[in-house]
Amino acid sequence: MDRDTRCPPRSLRGRAPRGAAAGLAAVALALAGCRSNLDRAVDLAAARNAVLRRPPTRERNFVRHARTGQVFEESNGLFLGDGTFVRDGVQREWWPEGVLRSERWYVQDLPRGLWVHYWRNGALRMVHRHDPDRATPYVAWHPNGAVAARGQAISALRTGPWTLYHEHGALRAAGSYAGGVRVGEWVLYDRDGVWVERGSYARGVRVGRWERRAP
Repeated sequence: MDRDTRCPPRSLRGRAPRGAAAGLAAVALALAGCRSNLDRAVDLAAARNAVLRRPPTRERNFVRHARTGQVFEESNGLFLGDGTFVRDGVQREWWPEGVLRSERWYVQDLPRGLWVHYWRNGALRMVHRHDPDRATPYVAWHPNGAVAARGQAISALRTGPWTLYHEHGALRAAGSYAGGVRVGEWVLYDRDGVWVERGSYARGVRVGRWERRAP
């Protein structure tokens, strides 16, 4: 018959020890009855610690369309000791037609390194190197391949002077960003590259008096 592992043992329930010797005997019996539970707890804790100390393993996963079986997402990363998956390395996505949509680099689940996005026709859409400590060049393109915007950003948040362009190459706007929103003086241009409005932004909102060019 299996031993009852509940504490205290059934033989001691509701029974008061009589005398010192009886008290010591009761404690000994109680500890003996609980030992299997204690051992089980120790084993579980040891197993958990062993898992947490296990070195991470690198994994490469693909996500496919249920109907066509075509890959539309590739994920590279690490499985940590506790079973958590973190993105580490390049992550790729494809348009339904099979054209590459993006390549983004991560380090320990944080955006780091080069990020490249493509239009559906395969043309470059955006290139930026993620760096949380400094501003790096950021360039965007229209689907026809013409430059759409040029400036700098800190981890994809636009900062400092920027210039924006129409699809045919004429200047569309010029001004500055801070934390990803427009700030300070901006000038807007029509499709011929002639200025049409100028004024100021504060935290991405127009403020003060804006001047408009007479027709």
